[in-house]
Amino acid sequence: MRRCVAAVAVVLLFAVGACGGSDDSAPGEDVATSDANDVADSDDQAAAFDPCSEISADEVGTIIGATVTSEVGPFDVCEYDQEDPRATSVAIDTQPEAELGGGFEVYKSGSTSVLTDSQLHEIADIGDEAFAVTGRFGDGENTQLQAAALVDGVVITVNLTQASGLAADVLVDQATQLLRLAAAKA
Repeated sequence: MRRCVAAVAVVLLFAVGACGGSDDSAPGEDVATSDANDVADSDDQAAAFDPCSEISADEVGTIIGATVTSEVGPFDVCEYDQEDPRATSVAIDTQPEAELGGGFEVYKSGSTSVLTDSQLHEIADIGDEAFAVTGRFGDGENTQLQAAALVDGVVITVNLTQASGLAADVLVDQATQLLRLAAAKA
């Protein structure tokens, strides 16, 4: 169940980002010119990386203070889970900012809106911009976290899901460390 909630949250956030752009040509714009620009833009697009290949379960486990295993989950998000389903689980993903309609700001706005009683925490010194949002999913009792950093055109996302009563400041500290780790791999 917890994996489904995290996967749904990640999908919702990417869907919110994907809705920000428009592919319609402006009046009088030459469609062939638009297509040529799209091809040029795709050549310049930042390359995302595979977190499951680049970030080991041991590295994540050290940060959250637990033994975790990793596997590719739904939507190619790398999941790092503990044996106890109530304990903190981590999901890390990367995507070129160019694939997010509306870019990083729309992703930040979506992260804030998807959590109940959300609190935005700006994070300094990671990439171009980074943040974490804490709150609850729906009527849940435990604080959850969604975080992201923009590093050289790549959006790195970290989701921490837990049912063991961890405080928001603990989750923000863990997410900050995980974003730094992932940014170093970008």
